[in-house]
Amino acid sequence: MMPVSEIYTAAERGVIEGAGHNIFGNYQIGLHEALPYLVRPGFRVTSLMVVFNEDYWADIPEEDQATFFEIGRELEDASLANYDRLIVEETELMEEVSAELTYLGEEQQQVLDQAFADGLWEESIRISGSPAEQMRELAREAGLTP
Repeated sequence: MMPVSEIYTAAERGVIEGAGHNIFGNYQIGLHEALPYLVRPGFRVTSLMVVFNEDYWADIPEEDQATFFEIGRELEDASLANYDRLIVEETELMEEVSAELTYLGEEQQQVLDQAFADGLWEESIRISGSPAEQMRELAREAGLTP
C-alpha cells in the first residue's frame, strides 16, 4: 500500500507504473500527468452507511428506528447518485487531457470486484475481528457482497 500523496511522485520517478486509486479524484491531484491511463469501470464505490451497536439499537424506539431506516436509504441513494456523477465528470476531464481509457470485459470486472471486496473485508476483519466477520456474512446472505 502506498499513500495517495506519494503516488504522483513515485510514478513520475518511475518507481511505479500504475496504481489503484479511487475511480474519481485522479484529475484533481494531477495523476493524469504521470499516469495518463484509466481502467473503467474500475473499482466500485461504496455508499455511505449508518451503523449501530446491536444493544444501542435495541434501546431506540421503533418509530425512531423507522426514521433511521428511511434516512439511511435516502443517504445511500444520494451518495451513489453523487458518485455516479463524479465518475462521469472525472472521465470527461481525463478524456479532455487525452488520458487513455481501457474498458474491462465482464469477466475481468468480476475478478476486480472480488479482489476489491476481499481486500476491504480483510482489512475490516483485521481491524474489527468478529463483528466485521458477522457483517460480511450478513452482506453475503443479502447478496450485497461477492
